Amino acid sequence: MLARERALQVALGEAAKHVHEQGGDNTGPRVEQYQAATGLGGTGWAWCDAFCDFCFAEAGRPLVELKRSAGVETSYELAKPLGWVVSTPARGDLVCFQWDSGPLDHIGFVIAPQPDGTIQTVEGNTSPNPGTGQAQGEGDGVYVKTRPRSVCAAFIRVPGDVPDPEPAAGFDDWAAWVKGGRKGRRPDVPEKVPPGWWAKIGAELKGNHDPIAPHPARPPAA
Repeated sequence: MLARERALQVALGEAAKHVHEQGGDNTGPRVEQYQAATGLGGTGWAWCDAFCDFCFAEAGRPLVELKRSAGVETSYELAKPLGWVVSTPARGDLVCFQWDSGPLDHIGFVIAPQPDGTIQTVEGNTSPNPGTGQAQGEGDGVYVKTRPRSVCAAFIRVPGDVPDPEPAAGFDDWAAWVKGGRKGRRPDVPEKVPPGWWAKIGAELKGNHDPIAPHPARPPAA
């Protein structure tokens, strides 16, 4: 399996779990796991690039060539001499966003280019609200988005392959239960399911969140 496909599956699994910040901006149990996948350390800082680092690490292909950077501009500059920057987006590519004329602002994964020219993405540290302003890179969770091509400034294609995941016993029953709305008795599987299970069904689940996050709502994003 392509490493970028596996990383995208992980990202979609995180969206399907409706991950939000908790306890304040840019922090929370899951967000801190994303941040720990980088070389920066600590918490409380913007985590869109950390989310991408986490997904590739979970896929078995850590982004060591990009120094597990927590900064979009740094990741882009390190990718250029490697020949990883491409002009035409494909599924699993990293997409770098630029909301204005300054440095690159935000990063996520390409799910699929759309016939109308927009790009469906999955991103961390964004919001469910539409828009192309700075607040789009300062949101509270992991969301599936549709972005205009005009704000997609660069695409990074990470090379390499990873083994296809092999679901453990009980996956099929658990997946059917989740996709069926978690109705009826929960299958007899561990409460903490293997990390790859959510990734495997992430693309089949709705990536949009309940608008009521587990912390005070923010004002509408630009």
